[in-house]
Amino acid sequence: MAVPTPNAERYLRVDGLGIQSARQGEEHVIALDGDLEIANASAIESELNHVEAGDCSRIVLDLRRLSFLDSTGIHFLISAHERATASGKPLALVVDDGPVLRVLDVCGALSILPTKAAA
Repeated sequence: MAVPTPNAERYLRVDGLGIQSARQGEEHVIALDGDLEIANASAIESELNHVEAGDCSRIVLDLRRLSFLDSTGIHFLISAHERATASGKPLALVVDDGPVLRVLDVCGALSILPTKAAA
């Protein structure tokens, strides 16, 4: 169910994953909270496809409030990065210390995925 919020263009909660999506200047930020797994990967994929079709200059995936990431989530992030590279619309991840960062580090995804410091 999509719920408008004062600070977001769109907020969606699907099977334990919250998706807050908002344009911020030339960037579009998609902030995730909860668990990114096979049960809800299609919801974030749909939101990202919508944002990719827009005119922002960069897409930022904010993973700081994500508490769990399975192999489906890792595949989603790497696929999003590959599409961004091919389209020339950069993708950046914002991630803090914690379980998600450890998973991305252990599987080697941090050497592939661009990250940026939290503002």
